[in-house]
Amino acid sequence: MANRRVHRAVGAVAGGVLALALSRGQPTFHRIIELIGGAIAGLFSGLLPDIFEPPDSPNHRRLIHGALPNAVLIAFFARRLRPCQSSLRSRADHQAALAKQAQTRVSKAWHLSLEFFCRLLSGAAAGALAGYGSHLALDVFTPRSLPPIA
Repeated sequence: MANRRVHRAVGAVAGGVLALALSRGQPTFHRIIELIGGAIAGLFSGLLPDIFEPPDSPNHRRLIHGALPNAVLIAFFARRLRPCQSSLRSRADHQAALAKQAQTRVSKAWHLSLEFFCRLLSGAAAGALAGYGSHLALDVFTPRSLPPIA
């Protein structure tokens, strides 16, 4: 049975893997940043269902662990993932261009920081979805599985 440590580890791996897969076509350094963002977000989102419904008894799974509500939720966010990542990557590219034009070191550092943050968030968007999904996938294989709705 998956515990907190397992959910965190699997969430981090799932988040990193999805972020890396969806970063295909990006320069290597950008892919690494997205991988890191995905792993960090996956690590935390892999715990979300148990944060909202703490595992204080074998019957703790209700709406947050429900198969149908989560299928709808994951489908909703999965449809919006690519456009979100595209927007974040465009913003990152814009900040990189501004950093090249910067006149001072402080300004250059500011724009490079914003570029890094946008790329990290692009990976985190994918990682959060994968981490959350990994928690539910692991719970399916427990004796109580997931309730259909609540």
